[in-house]
Order: sequence, then C-alpha cells, then structure tokens
Amino acid sequence: PAPPPSGMPAPPRPSEIGRAVAAAVATALAEAAGDVLAFLPGEGEIRATERALDDLLPAAARAGLVIARLFGAQDPAEQRAAITPDPRGKRRIILATPIAESSLTIEGVRIVVDSGLRKVSASDPSTGMSSLRTVPISRASATQRAGRAGRTTSGTAFQLWSEAEGARMVEQTPPEIEQADLAPLVLTLASAGIASPIDVSNLPWLTPPPDDALASARQVLLAIGALRPAPPGLVPTPYASRLASLPTHPRLAHMLLSSRGHLNLEVCAARLAALLSDRDFLTARDHGVDVRARLKALQAPEPPAGAAGPWGRAKREAEDFLRQLRPDRRTRDTPTDGGDSTSGGAGADAAAYSDPGISAVLAAAASANGGALEAGVLLSLAFPDRVAQLQPGKQNTFALSNGRGGSLPAGSDPLATHDYLVAASLDGGDKASASIRLAAPISLVALRAALASALREGDETFLAPSDGSVRARRTSRLGSLILASEPLPTPTAAQAAPLLLSSLRSRGVESTLLRPSLPSGARARELVARVALLRALHGPTGGWPVWSEESLGEDAELWLEPALNRATGMKMLMEADVAAMLAATLDAGQRACLQAQAPTRVSLPSGSSAPLWYSPDNELLLPSTNAEAVLAPPRPPVLASKLQEWFGATEGPRVGGLPGRELNVQLQLLSPAGRPLALVSGGLADFWAGAYAQVRTEARARYPKHPWPEDPSAAEPTRLTKRALTARDGTAPGDGPAEGGRPGGGSGGGKKSKAPGKPKAGLPKTKGGKVINAFKKRR
Repeated sequence: PAPPPSGMPAPPRPSEIGRAVAAAVATALAEAAGDVLAFLPGEGEIRATERALDDLLPAAARAGLVIARLFGAQDPAEQRAAITPDPRGKRRIILATPIAESSLTIEGVRIVVDSGLRKVSASDPSTGMSSLRTVPISRASATQRAGRAGRTTSGTAFQLWSEAEGARMVEQTPPEIEQADLAPLVLTLASAGIASPIDVSNLPWLTPPPDDALASARQVLLAIGALRPAPPGLVPTPYASRLASLPTHPRLAHMLLSSRGHLNLEVCAARLAALLSDRDFLTARDHGVDVRARLKALQAPEPPAGAAGPWGRAKREAEDFLRQLRPDRRTRDTPTDGGDSTSGGAGADAAAYSDPGISAVLAAAASANGGALEAGVLLSLAFPDRVAQLQPGKQNTFALSNGRGGSLPAGSDPLATHDYLVAASLDGGDKASASIRLAAPISLVALRAALASALREGDETFLAPSDGSVRARRTSRLGSLILASEPLPTPTAAQAAPLLLSSLRSRGVESTLLRPSLPSGARARELVARVALLRALHGPTGGWPVWSEESLGEDAELWLEPALNRATGMKMLMEADVAAMLAATLDAGQRACLQAQAPTRVSLPSGSSAPLWYSPDNELLLPSTNAEAVLAPPRPPVLASKLQEWFGATEGPRVGGLPGRELNVQLQLLSPAGRPLALVSGGLADFWAGAYAQVRTEARARYPKHPWPEDPSAAEPTRLTKRALTARDGTAPGDGPAEGGRPGGGSGGGKKSKAPGKPKAGLPKTKGGKVINAFKKRR
C-alpha cells in the first residue's frame, strides 16, 4: 500500500491520510484474516478514511463488513459497540485514534494498519497558543500498536512508513508537558491559588515543566491581567477564575470576556475564538490575510468551496462560545453588521476584571466605520504582543510589539498599507522576521484605548542611527513599538555615559575603539599587543593585566572615564585617545618595562631604525574572554626593512628581556623598492647560507644599482646604492658577475631608498627564511 505523505513539508491533510490508510486496509483484507484495527491521528482522519473506504471497496465487499469508529470524545455506548464482535459475524474495520494503543484488548483483531502518525498538543509559535499537530509516532508506540494484532493469536501489522522514516523516529514519546503551551496550565494553577514560581516548582510533577515555557506562560497571564506582581512572586487576580471558567486558551478567554455587554462584539469575539481554534479555511493567496474575510464567510449560509469541515466546526464552536458568554440569552438572534447593540448590564462584568477603558473603546469600535475595526480591537486584547506597526518609508514592512519584524505574504494585500495591524497568526518560528498569515487592522486611537494599561510612558536616551549621537525623547511605547515620540534637550555626558557603555559592550571594544582607521586605533592596537606579548612571556606572576573583550568591556567605565566625562556620542568616544587611556592603567614600572622589553622601534645594523609591528591589521586582536587571553601564546612582532641593511648580521633582534623567555622578531626582508623578498623567523646565518642565493639570483638583475654580495655575512650593512657607496668610499662594492648587466653597473646617485611601511600581513613563518617571489608580473 502507498505510504502516507509524511515527507511533505506541511503535515498531511486528513483526506490524504485517509486515502493512504484506506488503500492499506483494502490490501490487508485481501491478504490476511481477521478484523482490522487501523490507527489514525484523530477524528477527522477517521471520517476521511471511512469516506475513502466507501469509494474504494466494491458494494458487495462493503456489505460483508462493519466499519466502526473509536475515539476519545465518542459516546461511551458507541465505544463499547466498536470493541464488541459483530453479532452477525461480519468482519470489522475499527478506525481508532491512539486510545486503542494500550488501554484495551479488542477481540477478533488480527490485523493492524498503522498510519504512523499521532496528534500532539504543542506550543505553536505562529499563534502563541497550543495547537494540535500531526507528527510521527515513536518506536515504542509503533511496537505497542503492532502488538494489538497479536493479543489473542498471531496477526499481521501493516506499517505505513519507509525504513528511512522509521530510523528517524524517536525512541519514546516525549511528555506533552515538554512541548505544550503552558498558559492554560499556569492559569488553572493560579485560579487554585498556586501562582508563585516556587509553589509551582514544589508540586510533585512526574515530569517537571520547562522553566522557559513557564516563564513565557506567566508573561501572557500578566499581560491579560490574570496575574499581578506581589513580591517575592506573583499572585492571581480575581479575573483569573473568570478566565479559567471558559474552555479555551487564556488569550481567547480574555478577548471573549472583554466583549461582554456589547452584542455585536460578543458575536465577533465568539467567531474569532472559533476561527483561531482551528486551521484557516481560506487561503491567503485567494482571500488575503484579513481575518474579516473569514468572519464574513462564517456569516454565509454555505461554506466556501472545499472548506465544509473546518467552516462547519467554526460555526458550531462560535455558537458554543456565545452560549457560554450569554447563558441567560438566546444565541441566534444576533446582528451581523455594525450598529450600537449594547445589551445592558453584562458589560460591567468585563470592565470589573479587565482594562477599565476596554468596555468604552469596544463600544465605540462597534459603531465606528460600520464595525470595520472591531476585529482588530478584539484581537489586540488577545495578542498585545502581536501589534504590527508599518515602518516609515518601507512597503509591507512591519515592526511587531514583541520585537520581531513582519510582512504580509503579498505586498499587494490591502492590509499592507495600514499603519497598524494585529497579527493573529505568524509563521517563521523564532526568526527575526515573520510572515503575517492572519491579521486585522486597528487605528492608533483604538489601540491606545484598548491597551491603555500596557502602554509605557517615559523619558529615554537613544543613539541616533545617523551620527551615533546620544539624544533624548519622551515616548509612549507598546512593547518595542514607539507609538508617539517628543524630542527632549540633548543629554549631558553623565546622562549619555550609560548608553554609550551599553553600546560599546554590545558592539565590542575592538570593533568600536581599536580599528586601525581611528585616530588612536593603530597605537592602541600596538599597546594591547605589546602587553599581551609580555604577559605571555612573563607568565601569571609577571603582574601584567589581562586585556580581553570581557575585561575591557566590564571595566570600561574606569579606564574610559576621561573620554566618558566629555562624550555625548559614539563619534566623540571613538575619536578619544584610547591608547593614552589604556597606557594610564599601567604603573610607571610597567611602562618602563614595556619600552625596554617590547619597544616600538629598534636600531638596524645599517645605523638606521625601524618600527616593530605587534598587531596585524586584518586579524582580531582581543580574545573574547579572560580565560582565552590567559592561554594565548606569545605572538612575535614583525620588522620590515631592506635586506641590505642586515648585511654582516647573523642574528635579528629579540623582545621579552627575560633570559630563556626571549622571542625572535620576525624579519620581513624587502627589496630596494619595498617589496617583500623573504620572511626570516630564525637566525640570519641560516638565511645567508641558504635561501639568500635564490633571492640574490632573481633580485640583482632587477635591482642592479644595489649591492648583492656573494657573502652577505661579511658585507657592510647599508641603505645606499652602489654608486653612493663608491662616491663615499672611492671603491665600488663587489657583488660578483651580474646576469644581464655589468658588475656594479647602472646609475643610482646618492639617494636613499624609500623607507618601508608596515609589513604585509599573512606571510608564513620559516626558520631559515621563506623566499617570496616579488618579481612576478603584476596585473
């Protein structure tokens, strides 16, 4: 039989599961004896399988069969009939949910057809509530189900999954409490007086609920007024018991209770709660994402094409919700369009337990614009964290009050131009930006009134994106959204300091203050690298500070104090003399030791001097943590100078100063034009005796004006050309025959060569010298 479409990106629909299971049942009837027990995820799939069997089995075969249903919500009498053998001896096909997995033995069953699927109640990021999802079963469940075929005699199990799908099954079914949205559970506990985190954790759980799920649930209940802070924890409000009395998610219960007393709004809230409790029966591609299109469809006498099942369920659930809201009134004599339909004193109940301004704003929304905004107002009560604000100058780009971004699936959707929406359903999981799948518009006036208690008014400082300056404003916020803003006078340096420090720590000290392009960036990088070198050479007892992103970030208010006393923006902080401020944290002895053992310049054998470079420009300098900084190995500095300046020398300079702990400086030997020829990380004697011969062969033809002696270890170090040396000494330096030119030929005058710049990064380390071909044609 064909396996169910479990490899599809989206969960298979009940009809697809039904057709696959029906095909397997037909095969099982032909190949094995006995009654058939088919495992399906839920009631919808059971009915779909029954319809598929009616289409698949011939009438004659169908006449000899009894098809029975078995699921949890069934009448007990129907359940007993499903597990009782047929008195006429007909063969039975029992279509069951996992209720039949382990709780009972069904006489006569010798065949099991297992869809391999189950429904699980899990937290759904798209709705912010729990939803039933169809997922694969575990291996333990597969074994348990197969065993139903052999309870009384040998039997056959038809398992509708491939070997690869079986290998991906989890070993055991995870406890539901580890996956579900816990807001209903936390509300139930709170209404029983168990609200504080300590009291909840002290309950004798078989499987303790995850802490992050509990924290998320408490945030939802705080937002809708079911809990309130009461140090040292939380306590339930009187409203909690009212919310717990409705058999739906607390978000939807809050929306339903807030609508009481306004007839149109009660109807709208009941329909919204029903819609959000099931899958969407209209497609965004054909009908957009406006929830009002779904509400309109529920008012129609006939269902939309292909949506009879979920449409009918939504109609029935809406009527159930309405009956629970108005137990003393009829449910069907409800208006279907706008108009003031206030029905009396029931509204006082909602106002007593929810936002004081809600009752009035809902009444206004019901009569304004023909009721066009009532869905948005109601949804804002259920989803205050899903309010979407259109971003200025951007098409179909919204910011959500929970800090995420969002957009509609189609930019042509009429809702894409509204300033404010309430998103009832999102996809995108935990991504920073989500697709809004279901929403309703709302005005700023209605939003302010409906969520008045959730608004936060206050003065705040912020970094201007344009220039990084610290500015101040008075804002009205809903979550992360700024609903209104008024500029305030420019903050002082003292007021700006906390924000500058926070920004510095989030961006990173190195990427903010130690960039080579900044005024003191290069000097600061060299200082940090020199201190790190001596700390690595001297060890933990040397007394050198540990500088890392962690330590410099934590202590920034101390070492950056001179700059923070003046700065009112990131630009001023970045232009400060960071090198001087870091150096000021060292004592006099450390500064003297630093200059002696890790100098910034050294003398060359030629009599000139050259800088030592401790920090490559294109590499990260600061370790992330103090532990990484302590374990970092010493990195030798690099000195770039003309090769001729080292004639006669057998060793290069060293840094560190301590016997046995000194470190050779890496010598980057340059051509007369300042191009790298070789990198020497060990003694020069090895280089002169080895790799120098190849360098000389290639270089003397290209630079014939400069000396290239056969024995550089015995030659005089110089920066001069051969002509300049002749003019100075009266004799020409010998360097042997020159390929392509006369010995010592060419002009050159007495000019010195151009001084080298910072060494090129990324050159390999070689003890005897690495020859770098600087003579390749440059494109």
